[in-house]
Amino acid sequence: MTQVEIKEIQGKTYAFQTVNFKGTRLPIVGIVSTHNSNFIEYYSKRPIQNTIPKSSLSYTTSIQDFFTDLGMIFYGLNEVDKLDDNAIFDAATFICSSHIQNAGRLIDTDLYIYIDLVVFAKNTIWNKLYSTQISDTDASKLWLDIKQKLFTKLKDFIFLTKYDMSNAFEPKPYLVKYSDL
Repeated sequence: MTQVEIKEIQGKTYAFQTVNFKGTRLPIVGIVSTHNSNFIEYYSKRPIQNTIPKSSLSYTTSIQDFFTDLGMIFYGLNEVDKLDDNAIFDAATFICSSHIQNAGRLIDTDLYIYIDLVVFAKNTIWNKLYSTQISDTDASKLWLDIKQKLFTKLKDFIFLTKYDMSNAFEPKPYLVKYSDL
């Protein structure tokens, strides 16, 4: 991986880095947040029914985490012979398992970011190698498929964020272990 470069193009600020994917240099590009220059903004491919409110939402993650996590995903994908949906799922499992090793658990919001980044990585590969992008419909289907498989495989380590709404003006988050539901 190369150093992260920050560039301004037509009034927008972008963060760039290239990774080596099976001998090909792939550019990874993220839009730097206008609210905090240490963060990348991206639109998730998660299905609209999985967002609140039911619309496409923009998410942010730190520039460092964005490129570190994508680097891990591409590392995992470089190790496979056949780039199919199983390899994409294995890359998601790889990064989630790494997180679990470090934190001892995986909170649903972190899981969703990892799925977002795996779908982003697949789209980057398809765009560079095949000059095509994954449709939003196919990306949403892939996102849901990865989520369902990870919830099955990692159920004992996933925690869901719930909210105590006894005071609607100050909801208090708490975690529930997925396998306990």
